[in-house]
Amino acid sequence: YAFPSFFLLLATIANCLKQISMLTSTATRSAIYRSFAKTDATNNIGDITAKGEAQIAVVDLLGMALGIALTKMLGFDQYNILLAYLFLSLAEIVTMYFEIRSVIFKQLNLDRALITVDAFVQNKSLPTPEEYAASYERILLPPKILVNTIFMPLSQLNTTQIPNLSDLADHFAQEPFLLVPINFSGRSQDTTDCTIILRPDAEDSDILRALLARAIYLRDLTHPGLARHQADARLTSFHDSLRQAGWSTYSFIY
Repeated sequence: YAFPSFFLLLATIANCLKQISMLTSTATRSAIYRSFAKTDATNNIGDITAKGEAQIAVVDLLGMALGIALTKMLGFDQYNILLAYLFLSLAEIVTMYFEIRSVIFKQLNLDRALITVDAFVQNKSLPTPEEYAASYERILLPPKILVNTIFMPLSQLNTTQIPNLSDLADHFAQEPFLLVPINFSGRSQDTTDCTIILRPDAEDSDILRALLARAIYLRDLTHPGLARHQADARLTSFHDSLRQAGWSTYSFIY
């Protein structure tokens, strides 16, 4: 055994890491199972989960049998055990990467919503879930676009960069979101961005509508209120384009 005097410490750390990995697996597995449903309205998540858990049980038994066989082959040599552990861990990480890469997620999260919204506003064909998974999906890397670059609490905004804030509040008084242009003065030229402020009762559909209005504003640089009206007028067409491309409009992941 390696470091027998630290057995209790190493066992405690290993058990803690095991519980963290189990929690992460449990939290993400349902989203993967849901991607195998035939349609949004198909309520067969129980059947899919049962099949997935059965496969996990079978693979666990096969892994135990393989481990017993390797133990007899390798003996008690520490270097052989360490090399086998490193090789098997690397093989597991590689296979898990390709396993997740093969999953096609049809629900929109922030990154997928921004890609589809930009394509729709620019009158381009929306990428299908398969095309997005092959070209845009980030598995090991962090999200390309962070939430705090699109959505921001009102308390964190610099009001000196927001012209006519009271006028914007009047235009969005009955809306669950507020579209706020922000001007950044640079040395060569001024640049304009747009952030979204959500009300606490904003729903997923409101977030998608806000993202559509933001994309229209950044394209035309019109008044945010006009961009919101254009987004409302094109929202049904956008939903139709999402369904035709194969995306789910039943629920979203934000």
